Amino acid sequence: MKTLFLSSASDTHSRRGGRGSPKGRNDGSLFWWTIIITLLMGMATFCWFFSIMVFKYPENPAIDYIKRVVGLPGDRIIYRNKQLMIQKACGVEQTACPEPQVIARTEISRGDYSQDGVPLLRYKEELGDVAHDILINPSRPDMLGYFKREGNLPAGEFLVPEGHYFAMGDNRDNSTDSRFWGFVPEENLVGKAVAIWISFEFDRSKADFLPTWVPSGVRFERVGGIK
Repeated sequence: MKTLFLSSASDTHSRRGGRGSPKGRNDGSLFWWTIIITLLMGMATFCWFFSIMVFKYPENPAIDYIKRVVGLPGDRIIYRNKQLMIQKACGVEQTACPEPQVIARTEISRGDYSQDGVPLLRYKEELGDVAHDILINPSRPDMLGYFKREGNLPAGEFLVPEGHYFAMGDNRDNSTDSRFWGFVPEENLVGKAVAIWISFEFDRSKADFLPTWVPSGVRFERVGGIK
């Protein structure tokens, strides 16, 4: 299956560095502009969380990737036995840090989608206020041994550094993402994916008359806005 997305550009690069106050503008005005800009930056970061983002692949910035942001700077991400857990960042002044939370999910169906002839499990996952579908391949073993190791952390644990994000694909057993190659630098963010323009199905075999790269159908049910 191949899907084409539409994205809205983020404001990442315009927020790097600032200019001094113009002549004639008093310090009070500069103070309030600083407050407003800080609030807008915070809102932009919040909007990125749990959203599907387009970004430059860290290992080859010439390639655009599209994944869901599940971890912000300071968060601890845990993925074991195909279950996602998130420990929110602990503030400097916090005495009691939050415990890791298991991200709730509910099974919706089996076999709506398949991969290599294997019916996939479809779940509704709830990340904060965002509910979205994920796919699990029950025939594939946990890929824990292939995950990128972060310092002395156990396999499957990732502590997101400042200025970076943790991204994962919704097709959990068929996604090369932060679990395997690490974090996404903020400067690599391109924009938020807002819609699926078209989604092709490729179910042809080598024995078919038409070549395998010719679409076998269009998934019209997937076209439109995305969460």
